[in-house]
Amino acid sequence: MSTDVSAPVLTYMKSQFLPLGFQVLEESEKGFAVRIFNQQSGITILEARRNSSPYQMSQAEAQVWVTGIKREIDNQFDIRRKNSLAKV
Repeated sequence: MSTDVSAPVLTYMKSQFLPLGFQVLEESEKGFAVRIFNQQSGITILEARRNSSPYQMSQAEAQVWVTGIKREIDNQFDIRRKNSLAKV
């Protein structure tokens, strides 16, 4: 597992998820995979993969991808909250 963030677009992405952790699991010319996690507990919140090189992504493409990941995280927490309220 790599924690280095070498492509500038990945450095941008890492900054967008603070205070959550952002770890690059895989990075190649063919794509990359990242893990978003709780820095205190180490628990993985979401793993995501993109089948294009981070070196060829524009800032605008990165923003769209980050927005999509944030929506997915929000959806996960909304589902958990609704499930916990239903149990009450």
